[in-house]
Amino acid sequence: MEPVIRSLVAGARRGISHPNTDLDAQTFLLRVRNLRAEVCGCADFAVEYRPQVLAEELDDPEVLIWDIGRSHDPGRGNFDHHQNHELGATPIILLEALGVTPSPLDRYVDLADRGYFFKHPQPYPFLETLHGFSSGISLVYGDDQVRSVHYQDLLTWVEQSAMDPFGRFPAQALPERFQVFLRARRAEEEEAKRAAESARWIMTGIGKVAYIASDVVGVMRVLYEQGAVLVVLHEPRGRMSGWTGPAPKYTVGANPALVAVPEKLDLRPLFARLSALEPSGCSWGGQAGVGGSPREDGGSGLAAERVIREVRNFLG
Repeated sequence: MEPVIRSLVAGARRGISHPNTDLDAQTFLLRVRNLRAEVCGCADFAVEYRPQVLAEELDDPEVLIWDIGRSHDPGRGNFDHHQNHELGATPIILLEALGVTPSPLDRYVDLADRGYFFKHPQPYPFLETLHGFSSGISLVYGDDQVRSVHYQDLLTWVEQSAMDPFGRFPAQALPERFQVFLRARRAEEEEAKRAAESARWIMTGIGKVAYIASDVVGVMRVLYEQGAVLVVLHEPRGRMSGWTGPAPKYTVGANPALVAVPEKLDLRPLFARLSALEPSGCSWGGQAGVGGSPREDGGSGLAAERVIREVRNFLG
């Protein structure tokens, strides 16, 4: 498999990943760029960030697709882990296919993606972790192509400076160009604490569920810390890279510190039910522990009360 994957990555004409790019997707891209530089001397290649991929693109070995597409088939260049909770984060999938030992950065990204740090909190404020402050890139920049440039700069610096990804990332440890992201996260954390005060709490068979209508994504972590087993975040004017304007958006996430995912709670059947009800005809999706409404332009057409009712029926 290793020679096949090396050839496939080196020969890729373009790549596709999801909008609102994140640490997982960008670490995968870093590994691709590193391998391309080693094999063919050309690290860069065009990447599109969009909500859907075409069947012919999934079948095209010259198109790398990661973190999207619902296809785990490294031999065809498909690296999505959302359909199987046992799969690692996308950089781990790639490195395993290459027979390469993951670095501390890869292991950190994998654990963060699995929700490990909810059960095993790092001994510093979340926003001063790599996962915490790097999400500030999305707060400062709205375009995925621009975000990617800053993520690649950040991740390259982490490895070249020998920073411990599991360590603390306070302002004094960061180059000036990255401190704006930490400041943005600090401001959002304070806003999230205020937003959490308006949450609606619902008792279910597995514990307390919090519903919150807010455009502050960080409010989910605050509600987890307040004992929510599940959080339904409703962004009435949500935004996603590639959308022509704001639209209703939902994110549903389980708190792995309080409920075992997927052993005791697997949200994928809930997403299938909500997909069947979605007026837009587009699909909800995600992993066993977190997912949300369609990524297509226009968002979700479901009313909040309908989503809440389906969540309550699902949890019992």
